[in-house]
Parts: sequence; C-alpha cells; structure tokens
Amino acid sequence: EPLMRRPPLIIMMARWPGIGRGKTRLAATASPVIAANFQWHSITALIKRFGDDKRWDLTLALTPKATWRRARRHRLTSGARLIDQGSGDLGTRMTRLFRHYGTPARPVIIIGSDTPHVSQVDILSASRALTRHDLVFGPAEDGGYWLIGWSGRRISHHRQGFPPLTQVRWSTEHALVDTQVSLKRHCSNDPKIILLRHRIDVDNASDLQATGPVRRVCAR
Repeated sequence: EPLMRRPPLIIMMARWPGIGRGKTRLAATASPVIAANFQWHSITALIKRFGDDKRWDLTLALTPKATWRRARRHRLTSGARLIDQGSGDLGTRMTRLFRHYGTPARPVIIIGSDTPHVSQVDILSASRALTRHDLVFGPAEDGGYWLIGWSGRRISHHRQGFPPLTQVRWSTEHALVDTQVSLKRHCSNDPKIILLRHRIDVDNASDLQATGPVRRVCAR
C-alpha cells in the first residue's frame, strides 16, 4: 500500500529583524537600519506569499525566542505558527529541525529570509523533487544556498535518519559544497541530490540593489 504523504512542511528560519540584529555584512555595506528594514520586508513578504497555500504548511522558526511576543504584537508572523530553532550553529539548528519534523510521510523544506524572491514555483519544484530524490538544494549565487529540503526518508543511521551537518564553512562561498560533502560523509549510501535554479541571497548592499523592489523601507 503506498505511503499517504502529508503536505510538505516549509520552515522559514529567521532572526528577529531588529536594528543591529543579524545581517552584519548588509549592515556594514548599507546601514543597520536598511538591514533591519530588509529583514522585516522579506519575512513579511514570504509569509504573505506562502502562508495561506494549502499545498504546504508554513512555520516560522524565529530566533531569539524571547522576541516571539513582540513579533506577534507587531504582526510580523501574520498567523504563521512559530517554532523554536534551538541553540548551536546553523548546521546544528537545521539538523534539529529536520529530525524533529521530517518523516517519510512529510518532507521538510527549509528556507531563509534572505532571498525575498523565492516563489511558489520554487517550493513546488522542491516538493516534487523530493518525491524522487532524498535532498534538494536551491543554490545561491554566492556559493551558499537559499533552500534545503529532505524527503524524510532515512538516509543515515543517525537519529531520525538524518545525518549531522558538520565541518561546513557557513556564510562563505564553500557552504553548499561543504554541506553536500558532510551529507555524503555521514550517509549510509550516496544520497540522491538535486539542485534547483540559482537565486541571489542578499548579504550585502550590491545584492540588495540587485533584488530591486524589496529595497522599499517597511514601517515597523
């Protein structure tokens, strides 16, 4: 009997968009205010785009957890369910989310809040890819990635069948390659990996300029 699949879980990982919170490279090349405005705009735009679509479930993994009440008061979450990222580096936090929420009946797709032009077509492409592949990546122009998805099928002997993401040089041009090397190192067999199209991950002022309309200042 075929497995009844649930809609994929989309987890958007984001930091509270306060001035001086995160986006240090963007803040340094533009300004802390512009960086915070970009974060706010991108989070709210992505939640609006994906939040009411019945083809998937959207959650917002917002850090730090102490800002959740403030986020709700300012309507940042727009009704999206909030979940905890937990502690550790990015690899540790993503591994935790995959292990906690992923099952063979429900794939998990993680996106960031730094790629405001991620579309519904991108999410559908990732979801469809995970019916035939173990892992999917959305590669970024800078060598990182704007999306990572897991089918939920066991690919290692580690807890919940998902391996640890270790020895990854995060926030560098090596992040995507390092992640793939880590996965293959810890997996039982070579996982089936597919790549989506490249997109711009906004890390500095020139990236922000290239994204176009999202440069508008958002009221907070």
